[in-house]
Amino acid sequence: MKPARIEASLSYAMIPYLRSLVNAALISGSVLLFSVHILAPLFTPIVGPPDFSTTKSLSLPAAAKLRLVQTDGRIRVYTHSDPAVSSIAIEASLKVYLNPGADASGIRDFANSLVASKGDSSELAIQTEPAERPESVNTVLVDYVIHVPAGTDIDLTGSNGNVWIAQGCGDVSVRGNNTDIEIVNPGGIVLANTVNGRIRLVEGRDDAVLDTENGNIYAHMLNGTLDARTTNGFIVARILDPAVKAFDLYSDNGGITVVAGDDASFSFKAKTNRGLIRSSFPVDGKTGILEGKELEGIVGDGRVQLNLTTLNGNIWLART
Repeated sequence: MKPARIEASLSYAMIPYLRSLVNAALISGSVLLFSVHILAPLFTPIVGPPDFSTTKSLSLPAAAKLRLVQTDGRIRVYTHSDPAVSSIAIEASLKVYLNPGADASGIRDFANSLVASKGDSSELAIQTEPAERPESVNTVLVDYVIHVPAGTDIDLTGSNGNVWIAQGCGDVSVRGNNTDIEIVNPGGIVLANTVNGRIRLVEGRDDAVLDTENGNIYAHMLNGTLDARTTNGFIVARILDPAVKAFDLYSDNGGITVVAGDDASFSFKAKTNRGLIRSSFPVDGKTGILEGKELEGIVGDGRVQLNLTTLNGNIWLART
């Protein structure tokens, strides 16, 4: 082969690699721009140690509902191990960060004003920042550890920090931003919404509505109905008991899996625009991967109603 032909062959062989490099560069640049201009402003800008830190403890009379409005930081809620304890105990770890070059005078008074409470036996409200933040303060980070009597309803609003709620609470409502949410064995209805975070519900005993953007959803249900929706993430929902009534599950970009035992009994409508529908249970005498983008069927006597929809993802009816 002549040198010119060899060079031409090499040039043609390099084209796929060059295209891959260009695509990789474009993807990397897009991710970098998204991270810097979209995600970065949403996160708490903390660098170095805090300018002031302390721990604040409160012991407050019990209330039917605890409502907490958080700024930035984690929240952990437990129920008292001793049922005779009827108070609400709050421990808040405070960290205050000033703007570069700001005057630190008055920072202690500002920190002392944080975590204020008001209310009565029907509802106790906790406000992390009840007063306007001074111009010198950049970030306030508060991590909560809260103990409540069993059966207390919980209503939380927070950002830039995860939320974990232990078993034994009543109705639970959580709204978060950049927040992973985990709720264990609640006694009542669950409402959970987050942006850029996952949601995990363990042993749900009543109706639950779970909604997240850019996160996965995991739910184990003992009773009631489950309405779960995610924009970019997958959903895994487990039927733990025949008392479960219905699942309505939707994902824009992600798969949906419903797990049930050998004695499963449900009727389903499944739809995917770009994906496959698979069942580990006999449906119309067949098992395995089912052809078609839409499928309806009955397993057992069809007791639990399943409505499953994803735009870009697979749907799987899985046996435990």
